[in-house]
Amino acid sequence: MALSITPCLLAQKKSPSEAIRQALPVGSSLHKVRIPQFDENYRKTSILTAQQIDTLADNKLKGTHVHLELFEHGEEQLSAHFNAGTYYEGHEILHSTQNIELSGEIFDIAAQGVILDWKKRSGFLLGKTQTLFYPKRNTKMRSSKTQMSPIGPKKQKNTLSSASQKIAVIGSSIPALLTAEELQNIDTLARPSTEQVAQVDQNTAKDEASSQLKIQTAEQQKTALKDKTFPIVDEQITPTETAKPLTKRENQVPVSVVSEKGMYFDATTGTAVYQNNVVVTHPQVHLTCSDELKIFLKKVETPAATETSEGGLDKFEGVDQAIATGNVIIKAKDSSGKIITTNSEIATYDGDTGIIILKGGRPTVQQGSQIARILSDSGYIKILPNMSVRIVGKHEIQADLNELQKQ
Repeated sequence: MALSITPCLLAQKKSPSEAIRQALPVGSSLHKVRIPQFDENYRKTSILTAQQIDTLADNKLKGTHVHLELFEHGEEQLSAHFNAGTYYEGHEILHSTQNIELSGEIFDIAAQGVILDWKKRSGFLLGKTQTLFYPKRNTKMRSSKTQMSPIGPKKQKNTLSSASQKIAVIGSSIPALLTAEELQNIDTLARPSTEQVAQVDQNTAKDEASSQLKIQTAEQQKTALKDKTFPIVDEQITPTETAKPLTKRENQVPVSVVSEKGMYFDATTGTAVYQNNVVVTHPQVHLTCSDELKIFLKKVETPAATETSEGGLDKFEGVDQAIATGNVIIKAKDSSGKIITTNSEIATYDGDTGIIILKGGRPTVQQGSQIARILSDSGYIKILPNMSVRIVGKHEIQADLNELQKQ
């Protein structure tokens, strides 16, 4: 039996599964299913297609070869495909232990299973998880590489054309007086750096407060969702298929994130939490951490007239902030191509400024044989996009790495 449901049968309050339950009793099957869903204005919000859907029990459906598309304002925001899954209609929970692929404007994701809260658009990807991000270019990051000389623009050499002038300069025993500009440059360099350092510390404190708030919110949401969804699923949650790697998009260079034990995600807030032995591969940066990597995407501001509807999806354009925890190791290159290696318990990255903050576990930063290490538990290291470093707290700097490792 084939099924295709028209817009008038699916208003905003009615889910695809409700339409299926109304179409056939428990124990029946549907083949070649296509179910669109619409909002109160008959705008398309989702399309579900499946090779077969079985009604296993009241409020419990099983689908095979399922493809799902989610829309916002008529534009596709997310698509998902998996070979088999179970939907708990009364709770709006989708579960699968087989490979699943998701795709959005700036990302592709592959995992070994999923537990999804359909209404909240949040859930857990199971098993080994790979994400390929295709962030839009950040003009702020590019412009930050342009550095102004601390002593102002270079002066053009005043070439003396006549031989008599050259002889006069050479023979003169009286040193030339400094110009007003040169005196100003000396005064600028001699000023205490207290004000600049205080500003850096103040900005760091704000960043830290923002990070902590995001971490706490994500943890609370993740715990609440797990407590809600996991007891509902009456099947095993261990993946049953070998992980399948993603294929890169043509002519694009992605940022790859791989984790061993899945991830938590919220598609409405742009939050992703990768769990256990996370590896990030970026064209300029390589990061590993043993615990978690939390990524908060930057939301695209929309006019008030086109705000996202309840239960819909917001659009995102890149990373707002990322926080890695647990033996965080970062390897990157500075502007001259030299390798810089850092180690800390926590590393935060700001997508707007490109600033990295290392703290916890007495962070270190190494370049060649030179290494700097924080000696206090409250100290931190701040790395700017141009790879200049601000070290706060008691620390030591040694040029011989072998000597430091012996201690």
